[in-house]
Amino acid sequence: MSLFEDESKEIHHFPTHPAFLCPVEIRDMEEYGPGHKGVFALENIAYGTKFWVWTHRVVKIHHEELEKYIETNIGNTDENIDAMQLFLRKGFVLPPSKNGTGKKDHYFYSNPYDADDL
Repeated sequence: MSLFEDESKEIHHFPTHPAFLCPVEIRDMEEYGPGHKGVFALENIAYGTKFWVWTHRVVKIHHEELEKYIETNIGNTDENIDAMQLFLRKGFVLPPSKNGTGKKDHYFYSNPYDADDL
């Protein structure tokens, strides 16, 4: 859909791309390796705008269980190095916040149902 098309009649399935609240597109990011992608906003996002929401799709993995999770779900071998790199690149950790959330957060978060997996 172009910038000038009327999207009022467009059917939106939440989330259009996993949990994004603003229009985004997924682009190949070959500079990070084959199969890697990036998320890009299609319009300027004002400071303070909420652009993503947490959903049940995000998997929480304690850092002490991360290696076991990778071994079980991806395979921890040289043949699976690209899949491991992609999994880790899609994940994130939460920094400490002003209200204390994340202060003792020892978890790796992953969305295994990322936009390229839908």
